[in-house]
Amino acid sequence: MAYEFTARDVETAADFIWKDFVSSHTPAAHPKAFFLGGQPGAGKSIISVRLKNAHPNTFFVNPDTYRNYHPQYKAICRALGTAAVAETGKFSGAVTERLLDMLLEQHYNIMVEGTFRTLEVPLRLAQALSAKDYASEIHVIAVSSDASYIGTLDRYFIGCMEDIGRAVNKEHHDLVVKVLSKNLTGLAESGLFSSYHVHTRESEVLAADTAADFLQQFDRERTRPLTQNETAQLKERINFVKNSLARAEERGLTELAETPVSVIRQAIAEIEERHNLSF
Repeated sequence: MAYEFTARDVETAADFIWKDFVSSHTPAAHPKAFFLGGQPGAGKSIISVRLKNAHPNTFFVNPDTYRNYHPQYKAICRALGTAAVAETGKFSGAVTERLLDMLLEQHYNIMVEGTFRTLEVPLRLAQALSAKDYASEIHVIAVSSDASYIGTLDRYFIGCMEDIGRAVNKEHHDLVVKVLSKNLTGLAESGLFSSYHVHTRESEVLAADTAADFLQQFDRERTRPLTQNETAQLKERINFVKNSLARAEERGLTELAETPVSVIRQAIAEIEERHNLSF
C-alpha cells in the first residue's frame, strides 16, 4: 500500500513548524550553522542540547520529528511498526528541504543533525550555506561502535514505553561506522568549515581550527578503551536491552528494522565478550 502525500501536505507541515519557531527567535546578522554528526546510537542529541544551551537563538533541523506530520502517520505506524521510519523518510526529507530554504533565505542560525552516512548531502548543504554567507562548524560525537549499537537498542526499548520506539537496522549502523571517518575527512578538508569540534557523551573534548587535529582526535577518541565508568554504563544498558528483548520475543518479536533477533543476540554476546561483560 502506498502512503501518499502532496506538496500541500509538505507546505502545511513546514509552515506550522516555521511559525512556532519564528515567534520566539530572530535572524542573525552573521548567521552560523552547526553540523552535528555521529553513527546511530552514539548520542548526537547530547551535542544538540549542549549547543542549544550555548546558542539558544538557533533552529534545530530535526528530520526525525517531522515524520509525525505525515498525513497518514498513525496509519503507517499501525500497519508497518518499526518499518514506518523508512516509509516516512521521503516526507520528512521534503519538509526538511522546505524549512532549510526558508531558514537560509532569512539568515536564521541553524543546527543540522545527521549520521554523515554519505558525503554528498552535508557537503551540498555546506556549499549552499557558504553561498548565503554562513559560518559553519562541524560537531561530531566520538563513541565506540559497541556502545553506539547497544545505544540504538536501548533507545528503541525506552521509546517503546511511550509508543515512539525507533529501531535501527544493524547493517545500516555498521555501514555508518565504516564510512564515518572517511566522510568526515571529506567534509573537514572541503574548506567550507570555520572550526571543528569533537564531543563525547560527557563533554566537548576538542575545538580545533585545523582538519588534521580534528580528524586525529576523533579517531583516537572513538577507538580508545572504555573507562571503568563507561564499561559500567555499557553493562547496565546491555542488561536492560537483554531483558527488554526477551519480553518482546515472548510477545512474538522476530526482528527489529529487518535485523533478526538471533543476529541481535549474537551481536550483544560478542560485545559482552570483547568487554569481559559475560555473566
